[in-house]
Amino acid sequence: MTKREKDFPTEADLCSAFADWAREEGFTVYPETAGWDLLLVTPDGLQLGVEGKLAMNLKVLAQSLRGISLYGCDRGPDFRGVVVPASHEGTEEVFATMGIEVFTPYSSWRREGYKWAFQRRANYLTEMFDWNPVQRCELPDFVPDVPAGVPAPRTLSPWKVGALRVQALLELQGFVTREEVRKCKNDPRRWCATDGWLTQLGNGRWGKGSAPDFGLQHPEIYAQILAEQREKLAPGSIG
Repeated sequence: MTKREKDFPTEADLCSAFADWAREEGFTVYPETAGWDLLLVTPDGLQLGVEGKLAMNLKVLAQSLRGISLYGCDRGPDFRGVVVPASHEGTEEVFATMGIEVFTPYSSWRREGYKWAFQRRANYLTEMFDWNPVQRCELPDFVPDVPAGVPAPRTLSPWKVGALRVQALLELQGFVTREEVRKCKNDPRRWCATDGWLTQLGNGRWGKGSAPDFGLQHPEIYAQILAEQREKLAPGSIG
């Protein structure tokens, strides 16, 4: 085991350091989004999907290439990469040939002291390979408040954001209608099914039932959504 590998005992540690560096470089970082450990987005919308791994092998390469076929990429990020504690001779060239960027850490001096920075390996003198997807990865309305690179990760999918909006309406006004659930981009059939996620109140209204507490899973995002919905419900508001 190299010193760099000892510096990052878990994939979560590596992803956290990489995410901090990426934010300083101007990226918006979406953890555990669209199947990637980290999805980096530039101000003009370009996307870089990154897998954080402790070792480079064929399994990692396969994960980085998912969604690619002989006909190209229907949906995915513009660029693809992996971040590892240390690369190995020969392996990074294979990844580069397949269009996958390899990032490794190094210690960089900043005004506040030494911090982790990351460098591209085999492709550092060239532009990153553009996979030119038909559609980019779908982004949630909010940056997920979840850690990246952990076992059984929590995700903040567009559906989950909609579910949080439904929950906020239930909390603020005491009920929802099927149309309100639909406007939250959730299927009312899921919420109004016979398993009791919601309870029927009459007159087209549904109240709290046994639905999971999505706000407990994403407290920071739920606080933002509560504020958003409270403003929409305020007297005189439009929409």
